[in-house]
Amino acid sequence: MEMFIYIFGILGGTIVLLILCVLLCMSSVIIRVIKVPINCVLIHKAGEAWWKGLIPFYNRWVRYHIGFNSSTALLVFIVDMVITALYGMLYFIVSILAYGPGILNGSSNADFFNTAIGTATVVLSMVVFLVKMIYSLVYRYGTYAICKAFGRKQGFCIAALFIPIITSLIVLFSESEYTGNTVKIIK
Repeated sequence: MEMFIYIFGILGGTIVLLILCVLLCMSSVIIRVIKVPINCVLIHKAGEAWWKGLIPFYNRWVRYHIGFNSSTALLVFIVDMVITALYGMLYFIVSILAYGPGILNGSSNADFFNTAIGTATVVLSMVVFLVKMIYSLVYRYGTYAICKAFGRKQGFCIAALFIPIITSLIVLFSESEYTGNTVKIIK
């Protein structure tokens, strides 16, 4: 009886974890699908062609150009692209380090974290997390600049740092008009 309860507890916990992972993945996909039309309409509302929101990487340049002056937009865009490339490379390296040794020699990864490769993987995973957080801040700062460009108040723009999709939707469906890029880091 105790064995049944033990197995049922492990199985129940695994099912709950699996459900949470599926919900998290679904919400991530939904958010990404929602961001595409939001970008297209915001770009169109700022006077640019709406299709520019569909082209990967170029849509970021257009968003930054809407929110920032030209030199600041270029700086933020370059930082964004460098962070995106760095994130991709580091994620690839971490994946190879984490799964490579067990796959290559057919062994289990039981003492994986006691090895130098395991330690390097953990450290690189932390670096990947930090790079992703920096990217998130750059994206959110771009949303802040877009809110300023549409003439929103300071409090609303600060809210854009914490809930960028919701504030983008508010700008999208409100009577806000594009007033021009006002956020400058470089003059």
